[in-house]
Formats: sequence, C-alpha cells, structure tokens
Amino acid sequence: MNKIAFSAHSIGKRTGPHEDACVGDPHTGIYIVADGMGGDRHGNLASHLAAELISRVIHSSSIHTESTWLFPKKGGLSLEENFLRMAFLHANTKIISRAQHESKLGWMGCSAIALLAIPEEPALVIVGVGNCRAYRFRKGILTQLTLDASLAHYKKCLPPSPFQNIPLNFLGKSPSVE
Repeated sequence: MNKIAFSAHSIGKRTGPHEDACVGDPHTGIYIVADGMGGDRHGNLASHLAAELISRVIHSSSIHTESTWLFPKKGGLSLEENFLRMAFLHANTKIISRAQHESKLGWMGCSAIALLAIPEEPALVIVGVGNCRAYRFRKGILTQLTLDASLAHYKKCLPPSPFQNIPLNFLGKSPSVE
C-alpha cells in the first residue's frame, strides 16, 4: 500500500516564527507545503494564502472541464500538470494583489510545492516554485524528486548554506511566475 505524507522542515538556525503552511486533502488528492518570505506576518500570510488558494482551486475546478479553469493551458504540459499550474498561477495573482492593495503588508511571497494524486490514472503530479522540494521514501531510501530554484542550486553549492538558499522564483514575485 502506498501512503502520502507531507511536512515542512527548515534546516539551519531559526531567527523568527515559522512561516510554513501545509494542506492535505485526501478527497481531492492535493497535498501542499508553502514556505513564506517577507517577514513574520507577511511570509506567514503568503504561505497560508498559497496553501488555501491552491487547495480551493483544485477542489472547485474540474480537471476534465477546462471551462472551469482560471488560466489557459500551456503547451508541452500534460492536462494534469496544467491543472496544477493553473492553481499556482491563481495563488500567485492573489498574493500579488493582496500585497499591492494593502500597503501595510509590504512585500510578501512564498515558495510552494504541491502533489496532486490522480487515482484514475494512477498518477502523481508534482509542481513547485521556489526552494521547496519533494522527496520519495521507498524501501528505506530517500530520493529527491524535484530541484529548487534557489541561489544555492544555481551556484551548485553543496551543501547549501542557509544564506544561499534564497529562492530565485516564488509566488508573489511577478505575474509571470513559472
């Protein structure tokens, strides 16, 4: 039997509150981890917005009814990848809008990764932006499945320093996040 587990974990010294958010919904098959940036309140808000909005879009849209989608499909991606991408784009738009319309919030953003389990296939689709990573634990072996868009990865720093684990791409950065 396969099981899905998800968790937020930070490596290195913590200087402030935890800005991570996790959502798991076995009914829709969506599992999300978001890591906030932008200070105590801002990063926490961004990560919780991302997790909630991605989950809500997956729950309220249909993968097989593109008329319910908020963004058009991107060529070269599967239907499932486009479905999850659309949820990320929606969260990105809302995070940017919230920061722009509430000047007291200032800058905010988050890295996020989501797994969508599709039992009919059976398939798993993973989409991420920023420096969150997905791993598979099988037969006692932990394997990293995704790469992160961070300064440490770009510079190929091994082991990555917490000071170099700066995301190069994240939700809230720009309207054209990929």
